[in-house]
Amino acid sequence: MTPKSTLSKLKVIIWAVLPLVLLAAFIAIFFERELLLVGKTPPLIENIAIESITFHPNEIIVLARNAGPSNVTIAQVAVNDFLVGFHAEPSAKVPRLSQAKLIIPTMWDEGDPYEVKLITSNGFVFTREVDIATMTPTLTPFYILQFGLLGLYVGVIPVALGLLWFPVLHRLNDRWLMFFLSFTAGLLVFLGLDAIQEAFDVAERVPDVFKATA
Repeated sequence: MTPKSTLSKLKVIIWAVLPLVLLAAFIAIFFERELLLVGKTPPLIENIAIESITFHPNEIIVLARNAGPSNVTIAQVAVNDFLVGFHAEPSAKVPRLSQAKLIIPTMWDEGDPYEVKLITSNGFVFTREVDIATMTPTLTPFYILQFGLLGLYVGVIPVALGLLWFPVLHRLNDRWLMFFLSFTAGLLVFLGLDAIQEAFDVAERVPDVFKATA
């Protein structure tokens, strides 16, 4: 074996070992500087998203979701800074991503502002305000009729009125027909952009744990 070939093999070995040495050095630095949380307890993080507050006769109902990384126990509830009793369904201990229904038996006044605070067993406080309290509608035959009429007004009558124009459109020349088609396409684009804006507004209210950030 010539000295030249020996030197060449030595260079190959050095280049093969060098990345391993550097990797070991980086790992040693990480452990020495405590840059890795190996064997350490991460800081306690709790996050409760108050999704809705509804008002019913002599009670307030709060829907709360655990948007944090671990189980959360709701220990106390305060309405306008006064601690009140509550009943949790299914339990005051809320697993991750699960929802709890908090039933608060209390008197409330129509039109007044209210602030609801949820206090966890670890002392974290989560708040949501209602500017004007009002009775929450419930499902009744009257509301079913109203929504049925709304669907009729929005989805059936405009289409029926539009079909009355079909004989006229059938007799138009291509120039006017393209104009009306372009006008209709513009309206659809506007409605699509408006729907996207509404979707962004809804996404802002979704807990971050569901990755709804636009």
